Amino acid sequence: MDRFISLLERRGTILLVGAAVVMAAALVFVMRLDIDTEFDVFMPPDSLYAEPIERMNASFGDGEQLVLLADIGPAEERLSALVDAAREVTLLDAVVSARLPLPESVLAMTPSEREQAVEEFQRLVGGQTIVEHEGTKYGLVRVLLEKGAGSWSAIRAIEATFEAFDVPIVISGEGYLKSKVFDYVTQILLTIPPIVIALMLLVFYLRIGNFRATVLSMIPALVSGIITLGGIAWITGGISIVSVLVPIFVIVLGSADGLHITSHVMDDLAAGLTKREAVAQTLRTVGGPVVLTTLTTMAGFLSQTLINSKSIRELGVSTAIGIMIAGATTLTILPAVLLRQKPLRRQRTWKRGVVVRVLGHLRGWPSIAFAVVLVAAFVPGIFSMRANFSMIDIYRPNTEVRRSIDLTTAVLGGSIPVYVTYTDPDQVDARMAAAVLEVQDTAQAEGVVGTTLSMYSL
Repeated sequence: MDRFISLLERRGTILLVGAAVVMAAALVFVMRLDIDTEFDVFMPPDSLYAEPIERMNASFGDGEQLVLLADIGPAEERLSALVDAAREVTLLDAVVSARLPLPESVLAMTPSEREQAVEEFQRLVGGQTIVEHEGTKYGLVRVLLEKGAGSWSAIRAIEATFEAFDVPIVISGEGYLKSKVFDYVTQILLTIPPIVIALMLLVFYLRIGNFRATVLSMIPALVSGIITLGGIAWITGGISIVSVLVPIFVIVLGSADGLHITSHVMDDLAAGLTKREAVAQTLRTVGGPVVLTTLTTMAGFLSQTLINSKSIRELGVSTAIGIMIAGATTLTILPAVLLRQKPLRRQRTWKRGVVVRVLGHLRGWPSIAFAVVLVAAFVPGIFSMRANFSMIDIYRPNTEVRRSIDLTTAVLGGSIPVYVTYTDPDQVDARMAAAVLEVQDTAQAEGVVGTTLSMYSL
């Protein structure tokens, strides 16, 4: 240990400069980070749906469809504005088409003529075009985006276009959900890590009582968080709604050991040891536990590689690597910094609180008995767990996304299009038509879907 401390004293500056260079390079990659909004991050690699999706995209393209509910209201002027807005939307670079709820010739009719035409049209297509809900009339507009078009920018342009024509719209569909994933991942990256860091600093300061020591305790978490995020950007080039959690895990879990090291150094300094002796004594006392906690935490996250999900595996491996970096930083960079600091002193002394005294009495067999009781009480809950995952569940109930989806579902009976492909040598065979129509009728009758539409419906 003495030789290691001597090495840190002689070469610590080189180590710190090297760490700064690596962090700077990581930040460069972070600035170039792309946000992956695809939902296939949740799909197992061997999913039975992967091949059918690829065949469907190969046949029909993989453009995203948006479902727009346009509030056409009671005024006739809103209908003509809707037509003009749809025409303007089709001129956008990312838009392939914008299908109006009714043909323009029908929309140009008088109200009485249009009402009869709407009933006949909806009977023919088997779906809804203009719907009244809670006293408000809505027109359904379907917008198809080009393959590879940026959903986020396209939706912003579509919203701006309809707003310019004073036509309120509510958007749903997979492309819309992807655009919101982009927003949420960006918000998580820009807000959650700073909030976590501020909260950790507050807790550490209340425990240590020295602001400089508090900041030093966070060095392993900050270094490992930045390097890990930069590594994700460098290796994968993008971050998803799953991998965005990695830097948060690393910052929270990687900060505890930094607090232990700094706190023990302060205790040893208060006991009269020199700065060099305090760092050496701390590493002798806490170094082993730091290595052990690092390895066990890494093992916990690496166990996620057993899950049949590429995104979860990447989450586990990336977090484990981040925890390893945090552990290495705690045992090398943090001691090198502490050796170059003025002696750290506590600004207040702490008394043993009630919680500490109670926990002290639970040591030994009482703690084992307490753990057994807890496990026995909560193990039955494991057998009542159910997996009920939905992409919509990603969004909180009070968000704009959920409100839009809820309104679209209430008006149309559904909000996200589901596509079914079928193959047959003779597409106009009556048996084929009957089979497809039976699937449509059954899906609607059982409430699986709101409306259905196929070539045979027409």
